[in-house]
Amino acid sequence: MMRRKTGKQEEDGARRQHSFVRQGLLFCFSTILLSVPWERLMTDMAEEVLEIKCWVEDVADKDTDDDCRRVAVNGLILMDKLKNNFQPAPIA
Repeated sequence: MMRRKTGKQEEDGARRQHSFVRQGLLFCFSTILLSVPWERLMTDMAEEVLEIKCWVEDVADKDTDDDCRRVAVNGLILMDKLKNNFQPAPIA
């Protein structure tokens, strides 16, 4: 006999799938941080990076999924390390 899913079960399944999407986006963000020099990101995409940072902070603070929060916190730590290690080129 096949059981029918309740609305709550369907909602939980959808929330779990959405958490995988958020985790994927967070992974992509971290990959970009590791692949593109910080100076280039801040020169060409500063507004976009700051917008994404705001979203990542929201995920770290408010997401219902533990894995999403953990990945978001790691992304923010990575971003801070890159920002703190950045040394602008001297002006000639």
